[in-house]
Amino acid sequence: MRSYDLETVRVDENESVATITIDNPPVNAITEKVLDDLQQAFEIVEDQENVRAVILTAQGSRSFVAGVDVNIFSRKDISGRRDFISKIHKTFRMIDHFPKPLICAINSHAAGNGCELTMVCDIRIANEEATFTFPECKFGVVSAGGTTQRLPRLIPQGKALYYLFTSEKMKAREAHELGLVDFIKPLEDLIPFAAKIAHKIAENSPITVSAVKKLVKQGRNLPMKVALQEELKQGIESCQTSDFLEGITAYLEKRVPIFKGC
Repeated sequence: MRSYDLETVRVDENESVATITIDNPPVNAITEKVLDDLQQAFEIVEDQENVRAVILTAQGSRSFVAGVDVNIFSRKDISGRRDFISKIHKTFRMIDHFPKPLICAINSHAAGNGCELTMVCDIRIANEEATFTFPECKFGVVSAGGTTQRLPRLIPQGKALYYLFTSEKMKAREAHELGLVDFIKPLEDLIPFAAKIAHKIAENSPITVSAVKKLVKQGRNLPMKVALQEELKQGIESCQTSDFLEGITAYLEKRVPIFKGC
């Protein structure tokens, strides 16, 4: 097991699964340093060929990520605020385009940018006591981390607008029913369940998993005909890989495949 300790983020590698943990007490608020550390953490795990799935979570029980540190943000001038918001947008977009499967283990309450951070992940698992709050309208700011575009793509538009307009808390149970959260677990089962999914994914062909992720994400914004053509292209290319031959051979030989990602 290998670990990397940044100032506000920790990376732990366990065989083929890496866990990125945000640790910025007391409530894991978003600061420029957190954004820098997240950028570095994702670069680290992307460069590790042995890492085939990633878990994103946070330290502590008070909060997953409580959004922007308002005390710091309020002291910035107009130029500083613009730069900070742009940095949030850039960092979250980078995570959204991260090529490896990304599982979010939401240990506690998420607010603002914390909710946005969960939405750039592929699979979301929430502590049954977690809540989700979108407070932007109470602060008079339009967030640049993706809420207005990603939330209505995950849950019905009317419900999305209700929570955005009112800033009411969404409980984990409703988040699950609406589709914002994929699984709900007690806190003690959260990370073990996320790890179980991550290791199951890691057993499969990494090159195929990455291609499937890219197709699904790109396909949401493409006409069906174009998306299907891209799927066909990827399907033909996949039949020429070593992983394809290994998968077929292992099936015929009734053994577990050993994929190399090529």
